[in-house]
Amino acid sequence: MITGRVNQDIEAVVVSRIGNSVASPLDVEFVIDTGFNDYVTLTPSLVAALQLQYQYTSEAVLANGAIVSINGYQAEIEWDGRERTIPVYELDSGPSIGMALLEGHRLCMDVVDDGLLTIEPMP
Repeated sequence: MITGRVNQDIEAVVVSRIGNSVASPLDVEFVIDTGFNDYVTLTPSLVAALQLQYQYTSEAVLANGAIVSINGYQAEIEWDGRERTIPVYELDSGPSIGMALLEGHRLCMDVVDDGLLTIEPMP
């Protein structure tokens, strides 16, 4: 089970360790974004700190409808007690976890300041 919290801005957040074979992994606070249907986004500064290797450029449609080009990378994330290799997208907005990483899990949260958040694998 993964635990997190709802912060004062009413954002659902979890901390997870992410890295690769080149740089030391980092514990990163991610906002859960149910409107994002892929895996993970990281800021340019985190991509640089993790020394992620560029893989490709893709187009994405943001929540405001804007179409942007984003760089894609690959990293390992600790998720539900194991390490998973996942795609990572570079965006200026803060680190986020999308629905693809949550697939097969149950997300429960108390949507109040400092509310409890849990993510559990589905039976």
